[in-house]
Amino acid sequence: MRWWVFLLAMMVSVALDLAFVQVMQIDSLGALAPCVTIAVVVFVALFAPLAVALWSAWIAGVLVDLSLPQISSSQTTYFLIGPHALGFVAGAAIVIQMRTA
Repeated sequence: MRWWVFLLAMMVSVALDLAFVQVMQIDSLGALAPCVTIAVVVFVALFAPLAVALWSAWIAGVLVDLSLPQISSSQTTYFLIGPHALGFVAGAAIVIQMRTA
């Protein structure tokens, strides 16, 4: 896999997610919005080797975590690295299990 193509696709997908989250948000379902980054991660998990798919899912999750700031009760902004990274890796592992079955 060409990593520069993957990183470029990740930057574009994260930018699309951030730019259009307000436009594509479905308020009747509890502020649900589609995520382009997940589609890129699933595509990579379907066609890349095991280690590459898991590492790319982790990198994508960290990029998403770094793009979504959290605000604490004391109005301090921080970036919580982990929830999306772990979720993307778990999702990629499920896709890998399904593709090999």
